[in-house]
Amino acid sequence: MPLTWDHSGSVIVTSGSSTQLPAASSSGHIPISTPEVFDPAQTFEPADFDAEGVRTIAVAPAYELRPRFTGRVEALGQLHDLTARAFDQRELAFAVLIGEPGMGKTRMINELAARIRAEHPTTRLFHGIADENSHAYGPVARALTARFNLIAGEDPEVSRAKVSEELADVVDPDRLTEVAHLIAYLLRVPFEDSPIVTPIAGSPQRLEARLFMALKRFLAAESERYPLLIVIENLEQCGADTINFVQYLAAGLRDHRVAVIGTATAALGEKHPAFGEGERAPVRLEINALSPNEAEDLLRELCKQLQKVPTVLTEHVRTMHGSPRAIYELVRLLLETECIVREANGWRIDEAALAAIALPTTYEELVAARLGVMDAMERRILEMGASVGDTSWLDAILALERHGQGFTDPDGPTLAQIASSGDQSRQAVVTAISRLVEHGWLIEVAQSSVAGAAATTPWSRAGSSSTPRG
Repeated sequence: MPLTWDHSGSVIVTSGSSTQLPAASSSGHIPISTPEVFDPAQTFEPADFDAEGVRTIAVAPAYELRPRFTGRVEALGQLHDLTARAFDQRELAFAVLIGEPGMGKTRMINELAARIRAEHPTTRLFHGIADENSHAYGPVARALTARFNLIAGEDPEVSRAKVSEELADVVDPDRLTEVAHLIAYLLRVPFEDSPIVTPIAGSPQRLEARLFMALKRFLAAESERYPLLIVIENLEQCGADTINFVQYLAAGLRDHRVAVIGTATAALGEKHPAFGEGERAPVRLEINALSPNEAEDLLRELCKQLQKVPTVLTEHVRTMHGSPRAIYELVRLLLETECIVREANGWRIDEAALAAIALPTTYEELVAARLGVMDAMERRILEMGASVGDTSWLDAILALERHGQGFTDPDGPTLAQIASSGDQSRQAVVTAISRLVEHGWLIEVAQSSVAGAAATTPWSRAGSSSTPRG
């Protein structure tokens, strides 16, 4: 299964350039107008990491697939209308997108953000993603970590100072200490002997109630400065804490410029049957398969660098059950097998190669076909990452690679030591990771959900919760 790359440090360019790039992430608090920045000339070498291995090189995907939004006109229109009314009339929007993995829920959220920004340029996005490793309030903590610009591995005192300074610009002075101490506790950088948290730390219900209130006060104050789009993905993977918090926000921010949007599979009803039964029920939008015509339109968008899309491909894609993710994978397979050849002036079809390939139909078949043509070293690294779980990180991969090689330090050398020593096998690991990122097998996310991974470079599985969706 593909993985997603979860970087926990600042994004920097390769050696030879002094330009510093901000992390371009879908998670966290950023102006929606902030563009994603990629340098296609960048490489991914051990020397580009600092001594602790906490910096990540952003690399452009080898096959940039950026089609226009296709299909889903009615659902997107309804979602846009809800959000616009919330921002224009101070009437909270609360909606949940229900669809199976790969149906395009994340893509719809991204399209909503782009369109609403044109009408409300100051909109801010709080975006949290749940996965199998998320701790209590994990998606909320991820969004807040980016909002306060906390950096993995930094001194907790520095993190607490950032939280307090940012909140001082937003929260009323008489509430500042309470809100700062509770949010710092949520972000796992608690104030020592806090007069706010310590007395209630042994009472989970009281602590949760105070935490909810502090977060609501903070978000309410934020929404007075600019409209807020709050997105929590994979609700079915959230714990009861996050589910309760989402419903608490929906009830408590009803008169604010706030849109709360969740995504989930049908498993949400099984895991959290009471979701939506609170004071404010969400609008449920079912995200089903693309129609055959929409599937063909998406294929043509993905292959727009071809002068003409072959009939064999347009006919085949109409039989693929309308999964946007599967259609993306089909195009990647065609590129990796050189059925589609990239040239300086565009793409062209290799008729002989296309005639010789058996075109898979399902997502599972397409993943298997792509694995079948993958470089052996890259596949080995991918399998080691998957063996760690839906979330993995660089030091875990290196530890598996070093197993049995006699290092006294179980974590082995740092990346800087690897680079200086000329350890070719370790450099090969990092090079393979680079290629996997370029080909979309590893996708970067901003904050790690892995306890203890603060000073490493983690990923989570793209084929489950964080895959780019059509």
